[in-house]
Amino acid sequence: MARLAPLLSLMSASERARFLSRRSFAHQLQIKHGQAGAYTSFDGGALAFEFLVPQRVCTGTGGTLPLTSLLAIVDETTTWASVGLDPRRRPGVSVSLGAQLLRASEVRAGEALVFRSKVLKLGKTFGFLECEVAGATGAVASCTHVKYLEMGRAWDALFGPHLFPLTSA
Repeated sequence: MARLAPLLSLMSASERARFLSRRSFAHQLQIKHGQAGAYTSFDGGALAFEFLVPQRVCTGTGGTLPLTSLLAIVDETTTWASVGLDPRRRPGVSVSLGAQLLRASEVRAGEALVFRSKVLKLGKTFGFLECEVAGATGAVASCTHVKYLEMGRAWDALFGPHLFPLTSA
């Protein structure tokens, strides 16, 4: 819980300052905002996001949650896990985002999902992340995310550990 509050504060401040786009892909799909989900913990390097699948996003075959919507949430949660652990708070750009479905049955409206995003490695140029998605009946998907993190010297100066307390005020 000690890491979650500062990360949630950073998310809120970034939206106000337009540091990151207020209208992310997941937001535009109306997936995570509102009563559908919330970040619940950020412990041991893993960011947890709990999501109750609403009917409005179940546009897949037979009224199921499409994989693209699942990946939109994975993209956002892994990015925030990366920003939360990176001393320079680099959001980066997605290079690769993939998922392996682990369950034959489809995700339907009303099902509660938990996304646990972990940073495997953050380097100077690339970041490697993973996200495990689980429902009440077990694992749903295993996802990987590779991000290009090079943001330039100006970013490093403004959002690095020395000036960030001043630039975030």
